[in-house]
Amino acid sequence: MKSLPRVGNLAKRTKDNRLHYAVLALLFTLTATYHVHFFRDLWKDFTFRYTAPPFWLSSPWPTLTAFIHDTAEPSGLRTGDRILSVDGRRMDGLSDLLGPVRRKNPGDSIQVVAERAGRAQTHVVVLRSVRTKQISGLVYTFAAVMFVLMPTVSILLGFGVAGVRPRDPMAWLLLFLMISMAQFSVGNVNIMGWPAWIRFPSHVYRSLANVWPACLMLFGIYFNERWPVDRRWPWIKWVLLAPLIGLPCLHAVLNVGMSEAFRAVEPIAGLGPKAQEVYRLVAMAGVALFFFSIGGKSRYAKIGPDARRRLRLLLWGAMVSMTPLLILVLYSARFGFEDNLWSALAIMMTVLFPVTMAYVIVVQKAMDVRVAIRQGVQYTFARRGLLVLQVAVSALVILWVAIYAGYPGVETPQRVLAAAAAVASIFLVGSFASKVGGWVDRRFFREAYNADAILSELSDNVRTMVETKTLLQTVADRLASTLHVPSVAMMVSNNGRFEPAYVVGCDDIAGIRFADRAGTVARLERARKPVRLYLEDERSWVYRPDVSDDERLYLGKLDSQLLLPLTARQKMLGFISLGRKQSDEPFSPTDVRLLRSVASQTGLALENSRLAAAVAQEIAQRELFNRELEIAREVQQRLFPQSFPEVQGLEYSGTCRPAQGVGGDYFDFLDLPQGRFGVAIGDVSGKGIPAALLMASLQASLRGQTIRRVHNLADLIGSVNRLIFDASPPNRYATFFYAQYSPATRLLQYVNAGHNAPILLRCEEAIRLDIGGPVVGLFRQAAYQEGRVELQPNDLLILFTDGISEAMNPAEEEWGEEELEKSARQYCTRPVNEIMKCLISGADGFAGGAPQHDDMTIVVLKVTSPSATAP
Repeated sequence: MKSLPRVGNLAKRTKDNRLHYAVLALLFTLTATYHVHFFRDLWKDFTFRYTAPPFWLSSPWPTLTAFIHDTAEPSGLRTGDRILSVDGRRMDGLSDLLGPVRRKNPGDSIQVVAERAGRAQTHVVVLRSVRTKQISGLVYTFAAVMFVLMPTVSILLGFGVAGVRPRDPMAWLLLFLMISMAQFSVGNVNIMGWPAWIRFPSHVYRSLANVWPACLMLFGIYFNERWPVDRRWPWIKWVLLAPLIGLPCLHAVLNVGMSEAFRAVEPIAGLGPKAQEVYRLVAMAGVALFFFSIGGKSRYAKIGPDARRRLRLLLWGAMVSMTPLLILVLYSARFGFEDNLWSALAIMMTVLFPVTMAYVIVVQKAMDVRVAIRQGVQYTFARRGLLVLQVAVSALVILWVAIYAGYPGVETPQRVLAAAAAVASIFLVGSFASKVGGWVDRRFFREAYNADAILSELSDNVRTMVETKTLLQTVADRLASTLHVPSVAMMVSNNGRFEPAYVVGCDDIAGIRFADRAGTVARLERARKPVRLYLEDERSWVYRPDVSDDERLYLGKLDSQLLLPLTARQKMLGFISLGRKQSDEPFSPTDVRLLRSVASQTGLALENSRLAAAVAQEIAQRELFNRELEIAREVQQRLFPQSFPEVQGLEYSGTCRPAQGVGGDYFDFLDLPQGRFGVAIGDVSGKGIPAALLMASLQASLRGQTIRRVHNLADLIGSVNRLIFDASPPNRYATFFYAQYSPATRLLQYVNAGHNAPILLRCEEAIRLDIGGPVVGLFRQAAYQEGRVELQPNDLLILFTDGISEAMNPAEEEWGEEELEKSARQYCTRPVNEIMKCLISGADGFAGGAPQHDDMTIVVLKVTSPSATAP
């Protein structure tokens, strides 16, 4: 088994994420710088020191189209004048007007060179503050909520999640959504008067404020799990994404052009209002799709109660926060916007959306906001404290650079040098934090586990485990050590109950038994996926009527927080009970996803181990059976004649070849008093051991009756019939032929009890010995007749069972008694041993390699001269 990953894996993972962290750092720097400049403008505005531009320029550029305050017109300027310069700056874009104004205070003046009727004139315009009246408490409240609270919550949440999950696409989607929400209220600030080094990136950054409907729509589709409707019709979101992203990009191009080079965008400047109307309609469709996707998943998707609760919280939070704004938008489109209390309240309600997102993600653990699972409070404080210190230092550096670069006396080279020093400082702080973090890992903990890699490795390793004990022990120990779960119980099905097969950290497990129809087991069988437990919540499924008090007691003893079903082939083989983590954190969606994979592979491995054990047991039983069958075969072979009595004037031989190890065919030679000779052949119904037992009973019955010296063979066979009937089941019987031969008279007395009639070959004549009665053992009272025939020299008598005459070839054709008779005549001059072998070979040759389907027994007797002797 591979060793667990050490601290080096964490360091490698951190190194692989450096590009992500670099992008996050640049984005955070831009965000902080933007908001610092915005707050400076906001502070000047609230202290009546923010100067407003005296007039506005538009097409044909640079034409004065409107006066913003009343100090510009007395200076001699008129609408329609072409403004050539402001404080010596040529009018290439609106930034050349707003830049000089922003650096002035109310009461200061600017010099404006204007052209009218081909003549240039210089005008002095006195500037004034944007605000002319006292600020109300509503304005302060609005500013605190929309300009401070909403950006702060949004930025902290977005960068916090992306910082700990830099490789997660959902974390980056959340980041862009939160950045756009942070810009939701501050996006209308006029940045064209900002310094040139921050103005252009701020234009691009501010365009994120207009992509929030696209981010909101995508977040609704993919949050928690993908919306089933999107799986079926993915083109819907792409139809909306094209204008939701394209129109903000067009807006950003127009803003940059109007700020820096108005003439470059002047031909398309008229597209702005039209594009804004289209964008407003598409944005409403994107927001509606967000509500449809979240609402549909929360109601119809096959998800767990935790996921459903999170979706419903997000849905209600979004409805409460955005419904007033939607009503305001619809009202403004019809009647125009009114700046009043209700409008302010409708806009301020939007702050509930990032607050709801923060609650769902941070409190309800909707996203796994940790890089690796660690053990111990001391370690957590050490690492998290280091992270907080790193973020604080980086933020202070960024804030210092932003403030320093904003001073009027600071030149552009100095600002660039300060920004470069800030970036270098952030990287140095990050490198130092990484080294200190590694020291903390080595100082306080022997191992820093990467749970994702370990659980994935465990899921692959369990596939090859075939020993049940090793499998359960490995899985339980690895889960306990990886997730830092003190109590793990492997519950395995055994005789209709689920019992602890291996336990970690649970001392009191006596009597823990879950019936196969218990409510807990039924819940796992229906879910077929991990099921969470909330023993402290009386509304949880654990407190439903189908879950007994004993089950709740058992789950409490196991400290169960998560149950993982072990299934294979639609059958539940057991389940894993995981207790609460040492950190008291709930199992994250990533944990549950990996644990589901581990449980699935463990279930398959458990089924394989059981099958392997069953196969091993079956092989052992088969070997035992084969050994017993071999012993039975040896015993049965001993029942066949071991020595052939010498009979004057008679050659004879016999053999039996069972279809299986033992069979039901029987033949026997008996040395009787007064020089008489007995020969018997029989075929017991069935095959295998039962037939062999009845065959042994038939032999014992016959020999027992011959000892009594019964001369009437009909009575003898009648007695044998009664003995077999009393000793065998009703469905057992045997065909039987018995004959006694007197060498002195050559008289053969016989009784055929339903057996294949032996064939007596005499010259060209064939005599069938068929006199007798029914089979033995089928009826207790049966009448038999004795047949007699006098044998002559060179007579050949063939006794056989149906395994010889009914030998089949692959076409299922029988050899037949006629072919048997023909072969016997062909070899009648040979010794009886050769005749017997030739007849068996003839039957095998006809079968053509087809498997033997019945026992094959044959006895051959040949009358010789009176002086001849048997072999």
